[in-house]
Order: sequence, then structure tokens, then C-alpha cells
Amino acid sequence: MACCDCDDLLFTCWSKTSTTVFKVTFDETLWTVIWKELTAAYNAEGSKRPKRFPENKRKIEEMINEFRRNCVTFIREFPSCHVSASHTEVNYDGRNEYV
Repeated sequence: MACCDCDDLLFTCWSKTSTTVFKVTFDETLWTVIWKELTAAYNAEGSKRPKRFPENKRKIEEMINEFRRNCVTFIREFPSCHVSASHTEVNYDGRNEYV
């Protein structure tokens, strides 16, 4: 979201049986904290995979949980369509008027 200068996005999870859509709102504070941790761990020349968690791991986890509660909104779950060369399969349970 930061590289595209995008404030909101629709995040879609697809499986053969259902497609779930969430609206996600960008959080500049969380992005800044995570970006600082990543650049500190991997920006040095010859950097290797960290062997320890960052000192502020608990704070970052709390920020991510708050982000999930405040910046992610469940929109809807839909039955998925699956198309192959030989046929089209729609998982329809009769509840969705748009299928």
C-alpha cells in the first residue's frame, strides 16, 4: 500500500468453494515501525537472517492486532466460480441472488 500510495484496498481470499473480500485501510504508523525493523535487520551489507526477535516484538504484535481490529473490515463471502478448459463449475448453495 505504501509503494502504491494507496489508502484503501480490497483484499480477496479465494478458494475453490468461497471467495472472501476485506477492505483494508493503510496505517502509516504501523508501516513505519515495521519498515524500520526490516531495514535494521536486512539493510546492512552481508546481512543474514536474524536469529532473535526484535526487542519491540510485543509492541509490534499489539500494533498488528489493533490494526486488524480497526483497519480491516470484512465485506462479504461469496461462492466461488471455477473455470477449466472442459467445464465451468459454480459452487452455488441457493443463498446468493447474484449467482
